[in-house]
Amino acid sequence: FQAEIKPEDGGLVAQVYVNDWARVRKGDSLLRVDTREGEVVLQKAKAALEMAKASLLEAEAAGNRADREYDRAVKLQESGLVTRQGMDDARTQKEAASARIAAAKAQVDAAREDVTHAETRLSKAMVRSPFDGIVAERLVNVGDLVGEMQKVVFRLVDNRLLELTVSVPS
Repeated sequence: FQAEIKPEDGGLVAQVYVNDWARVRKGDSLLRVDTREGEVVLQKAKAALEMAKASLLEAEAAGNRADREYDRAVKLQESGLVTRQGMDDARTQKEAASARIAAAKAQVDAAREDVTHAETRLSKAMVRSPFDGIVAERLVNVGDLVGEMQKVVFRLVDNRLLELTVSVPS
C-alpha cells in the first residue's frame, strides 16, 4: 500500500517532523503548516460569537420588557383604560421583540458555526500519517509553500505485505 500525502489546507511549512525512511504510525505528525493567520481568524470568530451572545441577551431583555408592557396593556384594557391603538402597539412591540430574539439566536448559531469552521481549518494545519508505514520520499522543507497546487509532500508506503510475481522457466 502507498499514499501520496498532500495537505488539505495551504500555507508555508513551519515544521517537518520526519525524514526519508522514517517509520511512522497512523496519526503521527508529518508536518505543520504555519497557523498564525488561522489563529487570528479563530480569535475573530470567538469575538463575534461573544458579541452575538451579548446581542441575544439584549434582545431577550427587550423581549421581557415587551411582554410585561403587553400584559400591562391587557389588564388596563379590561378596565377600559387603554385604547385599541395602544393595545395594537403593545402587541406589535411584543411580536417585534420575539422576532429580534429569533434573529439574535440565529446570529449566535452562525457565529458558533464560524468558530467550528475556524477550529477545523486550524486542525488541518497538522498533516498526519493516514496509516502505519515508512516515509519513502519527503518532498518538502521548512519554508516551502504547500496546498496551492495540491503538491505531494510525502510518499508513504506500507510494505508489511508484499506481493511478488515472477516467471520461472520450466
